[in-house]
Amino acid sequence: MTIHTGPEAAAVKRGGEPMLLGHYLTYQVARSNLCALADATETGRLHDYWDVLDVIDFLHPPDQLAVALPVRGVSRYAMYVAARRAIEDLGRYGLDPVNLLEARHLLDAAWAEDPGAVRAAP
Repeated sequence: MTIHTGPEAAAVKRGGEPMLLGHYLTYQVARSNLCALADATETGRLHDYWDVLDVIDFLHPPDQLAVALPVRGVSRYAMYVAARRAIEDLGRYGLDPVNLLEARHLLDAAWAEDPGAVRAAP
């Protein structure tokens, strides 16, 4: 399997090939939890989680963006962990590892700076 990085990776993924179900569901978990984190964050800090979302959305064709589902009944820490794991798991589907690493780094930085973040599981 060839892993494409940089602009070539975006070009390969934007070719319109159908997304595998596992890839879509993993992407959906990441999007859903990132949106939930952004919704639960102070208005002035929303861009942090949206920046992470922009990075992972860039790796997918615009017509194949996963639908973000509501996340209810879990802690913000659980949302952070789920989003982080999903971003890491997206690497299984041949997405650019450099962009995924950037997304994970941005998520970790947003979480560390989030005044409402709980640092450990309840």
